Amino acid sequence: MKKLDIPGNQISISGRPASSRMVWDDARALLAVARCGTWSAAADALGIGVATLSRRIDRLEGALKLPLFVRHQSGYQLTEDGSDLIEKAELVEAAALSLASGAALQSQVSGKVRLATAENLANGLILPSLGTFCEQNPELVTLEIQDRLLDQPLRRWRSGERSPCP
Repeated sequence: MKKLDIPGNQISISGRPASSRMVWDDARALLAVARCGTWSAAADALGIGVATLSRRIDRLEGALKLPLFVRHQSGYQLTEDGSDLIEKAELVEAAALSLASGAALQSQVSGKVRLATAENLANGLILPSLGTFCEQNPELVTLEIQDRLLDQPLRRWRSGERSPCP
């Protein structure tokens, strides 16, 4: 995105104010280039194109107002300012990975699962899949399966009717 300089403001060609805030993908690009040494290897490691990687590095350098890399025959090397930022970018990376793993842990099934169903559904669909489900969700404390045919009569009986049978 090309920027036009207007005293006190930076505006992109699209007419929106140019962003000067940090973007996590830009820090990831910094780390990838620093670790891989070449733009193409870094782009491959991130699963993006070289042009996208270049835009991210340009955006980061623009936001920081610092050159982060210099080109050498063997690839790209960090400037002194870029080297100083690597440790901070790695801390941001560790925090992002921690956030993602914490979210994954919270999305796992745990506790008690109650399943009320008819016998034909339990035998035909649920029981054949139950082993795989339990293997994939070892955090389950208890799994209860109830036969729906008994559910209504038991409720009527608990509400004061004499016979639990229909």
